[in-house]
Amino acid sequence: MAAWIVLLTVPVVQAQVSSFPYREGFEGAGNGGFGSWTQSTNDDFDWSTNTGATGSANTGPAGANEGNYYAYTETSFPVASGDTAIIENDFDFSSIDTPELR
Repeated sequence: MAAWIVLLTVPVVQAQVSSFPYREGFEGAGNGGFGSWTQSTNDDFDWSTNTGATGSANTGPAGANEGNYYAYTETSFPVASGDTAIIENDFDFSSIDTPELR
């Protein structure tokens, strides 16, 4: 009879966001305009911040919904179907009884 022992290591992460409500406007607050968000290294291409229209005609906003900057992905060549672009952030919801995303 074989016995298996599995050890699972879970890293302790210091949450970057623990004050709520939280709102991000991408108005150039450090990190390339992403504030506390970071570009993932486990994806295929990156997000960008911009003012005005996107680089591809008629494919994105003419400007930000609020303020001057917005976050977007440029999915023209060489980006291929199935490629991913991820920005990440760590949230600590432990101080909230019923957290929700809107």
